[in-house]
Amino acid sequence: MNKIDTKVYKNTFNLVLYDLLSNSKSIHKSLMKLQAEKRFYIKPDAPASAQFSLSTNLAMRSNNYEQAFWEARAAIEADPMDPEHHVAFSLANYHLKNYETMKSAGMLIPKIAPTSSNAWMLFALGNSLTPGSNDQMTTSAFVLSIKLSKNPNNTRQYYREFADNTPQPRIRDLLTAALQQEAQHPKLFSEASRLH
Repeated sequence: MNKIDTKVYKNTFNLVLYDLLSNSKSIHKSLMKLQAEKRFYIKPDAPASAQFSLSTNLAMRSNNYEQAFWEARAAIEADPMDPEHHVAFSLANYHLKNYETMKSAGMLIPKIAPTSSNAWMLFALGNSLTPGSNDQMTTSAFVLSIKLSKNPNNTRQYYREFADNTPQPRIRDLLTAALQQEAQHPKLFSEASRLH
């Protein structure tokens, strides 16, 4: 099992948040540094992880969020270091209006997968649901998730649809602001696109 210096890791994550808040061009370097930090390794149960992941996807596509919640939770137990399991768990919690759980997961996922588009989307969603959270950081996290996406056009379209369908006015406003900011400043976080 690899050892991790939690103080160094926390400082690195805080540097990423600072870069996010200040729209710094050095966020690429900060994300790479966070990605390179040593983490604990937990041997996954690969067959169970795959099975529960497939079951989670099926439940999500059927809008059966209660079932997706349990399947994603089992997937996390089978492989706690797979960020996509946490993404599915977070989205199921969002749809079930378990916002506190969703917000906690949204803070965790960027630490597990700092170069994941979905990780920063969920971080931003969690911030959107937190009264008094920093709007600039939330908007920037949505923009960063677009830049980290393997298909930015699909991510933009997903955000437009999400904004149109969410019952949460703050999420709608922050998503709209992120899409406008990204359109007006196409070079913002552009170096992060090299990470995928």
